[in-house]
Amino acid sequence: MKKKAMLSTLAVLVLLLLVTAALSGCGRKDDAVREIGPAVVWHTASMAYEADGTMAPEYHVRFTDAEIVYGHLKDGTFAADYADRLVKLEKTAAGGYLIQAEASNGQRYSYQTCESDPSVLEYYESWDTRDFPETYRGGASLTLEQAELQGEQYEQK
Repeated sequence: MKKKAMLSTLAVLVLLLLVTAALSGCGRKDDAVREIGPAVVWHTASMAYEADGTMAPEYHVRFTDAEIVYGHLKDGTFAADYADRLVKLEKTAAGGYLIQAEASNGQRYSYQTCESDPSVLEYYESWDTRDFPETYRGGASLTLEQAELQGEQYEQK
């Protein structure tokens, strides 16, 4: 029950952010980055075992104006593992986001806000939206983790 209430509160927070952005005429890449990062933390749907045997998201993710940074949380501090180049981040007519990135190996991929849940960014192994039905990868999709990190701590590896 507590988890459900937290998720509802998180969804309301995301919706408020989207409404505020829409009312302010937001649409530029730097404005969108302010809404979804870098203080905002996302995490992958895929889970992995920690050293202590507990399960945790495989990666925590932050967006900057130039990169999508993948890492992990260490005592409330975001520690970067690697980053991919952020090519495009635009607000869609529906109020969500379309994000395009390129990995260091040249792999191009996209995130797009889930129509039914604005706290989810769905992952696609393509930049072409026509290919999205065939290139969706649920485990690589992102879910909103928390509104802000403790302070503005950021540890670069």
